[in-house]
Amino acid sequence: MDNKIQGLIIHWTASGSKTTVEDIRGWHKAKGWRDIGYHRVILHPDSIAEISLLKWYHLVKEGRELDDDLYLEIGEEGAHAKGFNKSHIGICVVGNTNYTMHPLQKVALRETCRTLLTRFKLAPNTIKLHREVNQTACPGEEISELIKKFRTERLA
Repeated sequence: MDNKIQGLIIHWTASGSKTTVEDIRGWHKAKGWRDIGYHRVILHPDSIAEISLLKWYHLVKEGRELDDDLYLEIGEEGAHAKGFNKSHIGICVVGNTNYTMHPLQKVALRETCRTLLTRFKLAPNTIKLHREVNQTACPGEEISELIKKFRTERLA
């Protein structure tokens, strides 16, 4: 099988802080895609009103489903980075350059990367920025700096 998971690709929505998974799914379906393009979405706390003691894991939502093997089968393949959808897991952070990441989003991104690296037996240097694989500004400077730091840490 040639769809072995080779890494993670980090994105941002370039949208407002109240963006939800359902919003993103709607945008992607409007493009003719069958579902949301990302495997995980990290929300901004502004989009979650009902939780009084918010923890980082409340921000992490599933996009496209992933099973527990090391491959992206049909149905699990993403639609997030041209040329890499069959080999990389897409993680998207709700945000844009008009505001800074919430501290819980930073923890959620780190822990989501750590969890997926461990689950799929990947090294931290397999985390890529969308702009490293396609011509785009995504995921912005703040997330890019965090990912550069994550690559040098022992996440897994």
